[in-house]
Order: sequence, then structure tokens, then C-alpha cells
Amino acid sequence: MNDLEIDDKVNHGDLSRTLADKLRDHIREKALKPGSRLPSNRDIAQMANVSQVTARMAIKRLEKEGLLECRMGQGSFVRCLPQRTEPGHKATATFRIGVVLSPWDNSSKQLSWDNQALVGGLLNEFCQASSQLIIFSYQQWLDYAQAEPFNLIAENNLNVLIWLHSSIREAAFIARLEERGFKQILLNRRTLGLNCPAVLQDEVGMINDLVGRMTAAERDNYLVICGDPGLSPYQERYGALKEQLEVRNQWDAARILHLPEAPYPEWTAGILREYVLRFHPAIIIDLIGYMEKLAAVLEHEKEMSAPHCISVFPPTAWDHPRQFDYDYYTFALQSVGQYVSELLNGQTQTLMLPFTYHSVQ
Repeated sequence: MNDLEIDDKVNHGDLSRTLADKLRDHIREKALKPGSRLPSNRDIAQMANVSQVTARMAIKRLEKEGLLECRMGQGSFVRCLPQRTEPGHKATATFRIGVVLSPWDNSSKQLSWDNQALVGGLLNEFCQASSQLIIFSYQQWLDYAQAEPFNLIAENNLNVLIWLHSSIREAAFIARLEERGFKQILLNRRTLGLNCPAVLQDEVGMINDLVGRMTAAERDNYLVICGDPGLSPYQERYGALKEQLEVRNQWDAARILHLPEAPYPEWTAGILREYVLRFHPAIIIDLIGYMEKLAAVLEHEKEMSAPHCISVFPPTAWDHPRQFDYDYYTFALQSVGQYVSELLNGQTQTLMLPFTYHSVQ
């Protein structure tokens, strides 16, 4: 960086603006990749023949534009390449946000019901003149996952990456970006070992509310359909439910049916029917999304008294019209953009989306 000589016979503000322009040009011309470290403020000041105060002001300007990221005790790092502008036009940096879809989002058809709301919330918040969303299908991410993880960032000039799904399969990729200090935000779940900021659903609050609504008869005779309790968010749902029922001496592990999450295998219908006929439950609590298969079972067993059903999946999650009514919970998914903005602008690591209970009775 020996091309930073500037006229130092002007005030700090003008000097810092000129230095910021030269730094911006240097990053663009040298095509510095995101993650590249700039010289220290002291070295930049010496190269440009300005004070360290001026150098800090210039770095701050580029940080506010989203071109640089300043890490305490480490220095300044490139976040993305500056956009080229025509002569006479003021350079403006676009904040580029990558969004990795989930395995259940088919780009040739449509997003899953909950991710439609999440992406809509992100679009409402970030589709501004200075922000741009870059959507990556799950297959596109898989292609990047075969190589160096930072290629996804460098080739697309990303400032931040948002994951709609983050399980064991994605964890190693996310962790390697964490090691590079790249900003990432997780939605819905945080896998063990990851430290990224996350917008999660208030699973514990929802379960506590659900158990509080159950009648004494329902707490004595229930059936719970849950995913793998070792994975988030089922871990939180399972743990909260167990805690609440153990306090009442009504916990029965035999009444918890663990089934795989979507896409739901055909063989699960037979197991679901077996459990329904074994317990004849007063209430069925669906924590994973089996209401459609459950509806088929209950429709077939017409002589059995219909149980009260509560699900974490709203009726809109079904592929065809409902066969019966049930109560359900929803989360404020459309507000996710505001929560992500708060994570980007603050020091908070976790924010919880509130829930709403919907009764159709």
C-alpha cells in the first residue's frame, strides 16, 4: 500500500474522506478478498502521511459503509469489494446479505410454509437501496460445501450470512466461517458447538403455556409426537414438557412417540396408528408436524372418541384442506427481519420470537 500519499494541508474531515476514497480504490483495484486484513491504523497513517486520528476516521467511514469490519484487538478486515461507480457518481456500498434455504425448500416450486414467512420478513426489512438479499438454494450451498467455505463469501461479496436451517450437516461449514470471524445469524435452531447469534422461537414459553392449558384428564392421558430430543428445537420442546409434567408427577416417557422430521416417511403412519389405539389419548400434542398423517388415522378410526389435538404447525402448513379442526401455535415469523437487524446492530447473541395460541373451539 504505497499509493496513499495525500495532501495533508486540509482539515481532518476532508483528509479522512480522501483517505477513505483511496483505501476504497485500493481494495477494489487489488481485488482484496473478504477476510483480508488491512495494515494497522498506525501503518496506514504513516503511508498516507496523516495522523492516526485521521486514519481511524477513514477506517470508520468504510466500516459504516459495510466495506470493512473492525475486530477488537485484531485489526480491520475486508467484508466485500466496493462497487464500481461511473465518474461523477458518489460511491455507495451495498450491504449484501446471503440467505441459505433449508433442504425442504424447492426453488422450482416454493418455499416451505414457515420459510415463506421468514424470507418475507427479511425482504421487508432489508430490501432497501443499501441492502441486497442473495438467496442460495440448499443445493447451491452443498456445491460450496465441497470446497473452501469462504468461497461462498468471497465469490458473492457477502457481508453476513443467514441460515434458515442449521443442523449437524451444516455445523462444520458454519464453524469454519466462525473461525474466520465472519458474521452469521441462525434462524429457528442453534446446533451444539455453534456460537453464532440466533433468532429462535420461544419453545420453552410455548410448552409451558401448552401444559397450563391442559385439563387434569388430558395430563393423565396424553400422547406426544416429537422429533429427536437431541436436536434443536425438539430438545427444548421435549425438555420443557418433561419438566412441566414431572413437577405434576404426570410424566410418562412411554407416551412420547419420537418420529423423523419432514419429509415424513410412509411407515410412520402405521406406528402413529399403533400408539393412538394403544393409549386412546384424551389429547395428542404434535411437536413436529404430523397432523396430516394423524388426521388420516383418526378418520379411519371413526369409532374412537376424537382426542383434543394441539400442534405447533398451523393449518396452512398442510398440502390439502384439513380433515378436522385442531388448536395450534404460531410464532411471529414475519418479524424476523427486525430481530435480525437488532442482532446486526447490537451485542445480543439470542433473540426469541414470541408465540400465539390459536383456539378453533
